Amino acid sequence: MPLISNEPAPIQAFPVVPIFGTGPTGPAGGPTGPTGPTGLASTGATGPAATGPTGRTGPTGAGAFTGPTGPTGRTGPPGSVGATGPAGTATNTGATGPGGGTGFTGPAGSATNTGATGPTGGAGFLGGTGPTGPIGTGPTGATGVTGPTGRTGPTGPTGPLGTGPTGVTGVTGPTGSAAGAGGVFPYWGAATTWLGTQLLANATQSTTTLTVNEIWLLPFVVSATKTFTKLYAQISTLSAGNSIQFGVYASDSNNAPAANLVDSGAVSSGTSGVKQISSTGGLPVTLSPGLYFFAITANAAITMTAWTAASIIGLLGNTLSGTTNTPIARLHYAQTFGGALPNLTGVTPSAIQSAAAHPVMGIQP
Repeated sequence: MPLISNEPAPIQAFPVVPIFGTGPTGPAGGPTGPTGPTGLASTGATGPAATGPTGRTGPTGAGAFTGPTGPTGRTGPPGSVGATGPAGTATNTGATGPGGGTGFTGPAGSATNTGATGPTGGAGFLGGTGPTGPIGTGPTGATGVTGPTGRTGPTGPTGPLGTGPTGVTGVTGPTGSAAGAGGVFPYWGAATTWLGTQLLANATQSTTTLTVNEIWLLPFVVSATKTFTKLYAQISTLSAGNSIQFGVYASDSNNAPAANLVDSGAVSSGTSGVKQISSTGGLPVTLSPGLYFFAITANAAITMTAWTAASIIGLLGNTLSGTTNTPIARLHYAQTFGGALPNLTGVTPSAIQSAAAHPVMGIQP
């Protein structure tokens, strides 16, 4: 077969394959171009292959449209029930269905429908012994017949000396002396006799100055029942515009001042000398044997005539400080001056004075 041919190269035309389509194929492309001259000894150049323009797309055929969806037809009647299939094997048990509701309680059965009595159980274990109950006391039997009197035994030893019942109180004897230490028995046969604080035989006088807003209590003893109508105190130095107040107190079981019995009220100290009240401020007053107290107070430092400390008998006992034994001379109570003298029952004194002078005071029938 020759390698070189002078025959023109055939140009083959291919049908156009439609890209879209449902419509008819358009006409073929343009005419085939002329064949070029045959080249010398060599193959001539291949003529250009020109594809004709694509023909117009024809209209879509009517069969290409999808019609609208028609209405849903009526549901047909139910089909007949198919035959029951064969029973499954026992292993193919379906799931348990839900439990049904509790049914109504049936009527109570009659009492005659009691079931048969079950067999008697075996004997239980023997329990332990219970605690012993309390001992009961039976009724007392009748008293037996008294037996004959036995022989008298020998005399026993003498028992201890017993105390007999208290005998009847004897008749009260006459009132005894209240003297004790420093007791006095004033001679009331003279109109000038006064009862004052108890003094030693060699008593001497001096002066003492009262403390403002303080009551001084001076002990004295009454040895026999007596009614008194006068009470006095003695001012040594006058104090113009000021006053003293004096009186008498009873004592309690502790020999301390208690109730007020006589009260002079405020008495002017504008002059010196004896200041006396009579049948006033609780006078007359009847005093039984016992311990009493003169009382005196002032609203200023007023100087009074007084018995010296060495003249006083210690009716209230003594105080001991180290080796010094001193008689108690008077008791002091804090009290603002003015008004009635207070009841001192149960009141503790503000001071206890030992070896102190006594203002001169006295009481008279």
